[in-house]
Amino acid sequence: MNLSDILVAAQVPPQCVDQLINDGWTADHFALCATSLEDFDSVMQELFDSTLNPLHKASLRLAWKRCQAATTPATGEMAVGARPSEGETQPPVGSWSETFAPKLTSTNVSQIKTAFKRNYPAEVLLPENLPSLRLLSMVVHQKQKQDFKWIPWKYRLTAAKCDELTASKSSKMARVEGLQLHSILLDEPPAMDISNGGLGLHALRQMFETYSFAMAMAEIAHLSSLKGYYLKFLALMTQKFDADTGLRGPTILEAQAADKALMTTAIDLVVERGWSWDDALYEITHIRADITSMLQPRPKLPKPTAPPRYDPSSGKGQSSGSRPGPYSKGQSKGKAKGKPNRVQWLTETIVKGEKKQLCMRFQTGKCTLNDTCKFHHGCAYPVGDSACGKSHGALVHEKTPH
Repeated sequence: MNLSDILVAAQVPPQCVDQLINDGWTADHFALCATSLEDFDSVMQELFDSTLNPLHKASLRLAWKRCQAATTPATGEMAVGARPSEGETQPPVGSWSETFAPKLTSTNVSQIKTAFKRNYPAEVLLPENLPSLRLLSMVVHQKQKQDFKWIPWKYRLTAAKCDELTASKSSKMARVEGLQLHSILLDEPPAMDISNGGLGLHALRQMFETYSFAMAMAEIAHLSSLKGYYLKFLALMTQKFDADTGLRGPTILEAQAADKALMTTAIDLVVERGWSWDDALYEITHIRADITSMLQPRPKLPKPTAPPRYDPSSGKGQSSGSRPGPYSKGQSKGKAKGKPNRVQWLTETIVKGEKKQLCMRFQTGKCTLNDTCKFHHGCAYPVGDSACGKSHGALVHEKTPH
């Protein structure tokens, strides 16, 4: 609809219609001439010098409103003057950015808890088993959008655990040198540490129970279906094996990967094939063998072998202060009976107040350089806190009279 038809339908005076058309106004331009009714009243005073009566002003306002309504769907933009409601964000057009689920209000949480207590009167909700607000918001958001996704274990927190992790965060301000803007503004939610050996059976069971409560509170699936799934999951995961079998159960990270694969199968049945969540959970728990195969026993990993011990006869890997020497009789400390210890030859000595390196080939009589050798030819056999230093080798020290 063009501007002339809109003005006539709004009962704008003919002289005003002719003036606007002759000035080149179109419906799009007329809709964007002001951002609010107050601004539009001032624009009317500029457009029309003559005094307009209240009826004419109302007709022009009506035409302006209708131009906005006719323009917004065509351009795909937000209506002029309209602002997003509080807490609502408008993602950029064509953006791939994703955010966390919108936070539930206290009224919504109270209504959800009331409905849960009505449906499951035998269950007691406490901070120790009540899903955290973020977890409950994610589950409810997925139900509203019908876009179900597997929620990682680290986000499946109870209200008490979430408060504990939030309170334990450091209150010190982070240093902003070298930080990007997105690093400062990022909302990092509380999360558990999921690692092998870092999660016990009690914590694992509580995590599954918390997620089941969240799904039941959102009325996605019945609590008994969810319990049947995670109880069988835990039974297969924690089964014990004799040491002779050489088998072990899955680790925490292997079990998390199995849970992700199983829940992804259930989500596919719900979203792609139109199954109910109760039927999908029964399928993966009792009908298919996926849960048994993914949590089946695994062979134990071989224990790491100790590194090879140092072989003194190789002459490698020696320390700078000593060197393995020959066997010395009568010393069997720390060794098997009948196997003597080796005396550690020294590698340095003090000659006339100057520290010198001892020639190790001279100690066994193999050095033929004599005066041209860059190392000192002296006995390296330890005597007290220093080397013997005499002109014989350490190999014949005990046989040489002193």
